Amino acid sequence: MYNQRGFSANHPTTAAVTSLHSIRNNSFGNSNHFFAPKKIPHAEKIISLGNVRELIPLTKMPKEPGYFLYFKLNDHPQLVKEGARLVAEYIHQSGLKNPYFVTIEASTLALAHVLRDTYQIEGMTIYKNTQLNDVDPVSIEYGTVTSKDKKTLYLGRNRLHELQNREIILLDSIVTKGSTLKAVYELLIKAGVRAENIAEAIVLFNEGAPKSMIEVDQNTRLKVHTFSSLPLFQEEEALTAPPLLKKC
Repeated sequence: MYNQRGFSANHPTTAAVTSLHSIRNNSFGNSNHFFAPKKIPHAEKIISLGNVRELIPLTKMPKEPGYFLYFKLNDHPQLVKEGARLVAEYIHQSGLKNPYFVTIEASTLALAHVLRDTYQIEGMTIYKNTQLNDVDPVSIEYGTVTSKDKKTLYLGRNRLHELQNREIILLDSIVTKGSTLKAVYELLIKAGVRAENIAEAIVLFNEGAPKSMIEVDQNTRLKVHTFSSLPLFQEEEALTAPPLLKKC
């Protein structure tokens, strides 16, 4: 299940992540399904994840006031590799006997690949459109702070056998209000997954107010584990703050 290995510049995982970048750019670059956030000129911040620090441009979100530290994880291989290491270590230390992650396209595409390929942690990706092999798919519509439009997640019932007798972990790159995690939880329940089989959520970055739990339905709060935090910035702060921060 878990194999602790290091990375180097020539490690196959680096090439795999780079390849995923190319696939993603060619497949999704001009898609209407993705909102292209507006970058704020000369507004950048250093963020930290584990042992990695990286300069990230601030971008403006369409629905919420203020400016968000929003970025595409797949475009940052070092953050992907460090994030996978942190997730794998946490899963290993959590004591879960039969873990299985569930994530959605496309922000965690590279992260999911590294978890499977390098750490042998199994999982599935849920898509925002039906797949050719989907049988009797169920769907959930939801909204996020990163998009003006509603999105829909699909899961074919023929994939449910992958989740049987597994301890399910919801995996994401950033949690702001928890809308995506809640949508994935609702989709799994609608498809027939038992609530007690969904162990917790693991997210690389917490954005805004700290979260250790999110409400996924009227009677259920799901544990959320995060590794780093992203601050929110109002317009004036984003444009006047110094570009380099010692801490996030």
